[in-house]
Amino acid sequence: MLVEWVATFLSIIGAILNARRLKCGFYLWLAANGMWLTFSLRRGLYGASLMWFVYSCICVWGIICWTKKERADA
Repeated sequence: MLVEWVATFLSIIGAILNARRLKCGFYLWLAANGMWLTFSLRRGLYGASLMWFVYSCICVWGIICWTKKERADA
């Protein structure tokens, strides 16, 4: 399915951007996690759905932490 390929691509690019210390990677990763979460819920994969939900929470946490650090460094 196209959704799987798009989610995979966004996940990989988001991880690469995070490794390069770019906050925009979290936004891509969050979008991909939302796609994977929706996909998993529709397929009845509740364990995977929980994992994608937790990953999404980690993304939001990362965005908040990096935003606070940017403000403190400014």
